Formats: sequence, structure tokens, C-alpha cells
Amino acid sequence: MEFAVVAAISPVESGADQHYIELTLRNTGDHPILIDPFNLCEKGELRSPIFTIVDSTGKYVEYTGRIYKRGQPKFDTFYKLNAGSKITQRCSLDKTYDFRRTSPPYKVKYSVYNMHPEVDYFEIDSNERELMF
Repeated sequence: MEFAVVAAISPVESGADQHYIELTLRNTGDHPILIDPFNLCEKGELRSPIFTIVDSTGKYVEYTGRIYKRGQPKFDTFYKLNAGSKITQRCSLDKTYDFRRTSPPYKVKYSVYNMHPEVDYFEIDSNERELMF
């Protein structure tokens, strides 16, 4: 089975010390897919380092959020993304990435390995966006 997921990130107007982006995952394939909830923004919060962020000097912005240890995933907890549908989430980055010693603009990219019951995993990557927070 081949998976066809398009990921895109876009800026959301942010205030001082508030860094938000919008993540959209679109299933462009013919079959539903399951998305690991750790690869999404649960109520705007991140549960894993799903974004790679680089500042204007080439320095990586450090992920400082929690890293959760868990057993074998339970696929009934995964988000079902039907063929032709999309999910869009607003993600807060300032609680899980350390922007204090970095400088804009930032290059931001979504990149994950998503587990799935029909294959071990498949990769989902977004466009890279240059953002001014």
C-alpha cells in the first residue's frame, strides 16, 4: 500500500514571545490512513519534536518539550484521515522550542516517521517555510 499525504505549514500571526504555525495534513491517496497522535498538535501543544527549526545563523532551535516513552502504539488511538480529507491544526511552538538565544528569520519544516498497522512506518515531510516570529 502506498500512502499519499501532503503536509504544509503556514504562518499564523503571533505576538511577542508567541510562536504559532498552522499544520495541514491532506490525504491525497485512495485509502484512509492513520496518523499517530504524537505527530500532531494536541490542543495546540506538541508531544514530540515534529518540527525542525533553524535560525538565521544556521543554528537549530532546540526542542525543550517533553519526550514521552511509550509502549507499542495502540492504533485505535490514531487519528483516521480519510481519502481526500485534511486536518488543520494550530501549533504553539514557544512552549516546546527555545527561541531565546536564536534570531529570525526561521526556517521551519514538519518531518515525521508515522507508524501504521499495514507497514512499519512511512515518512511525512512538509514544505520548508521561512518565518518571522
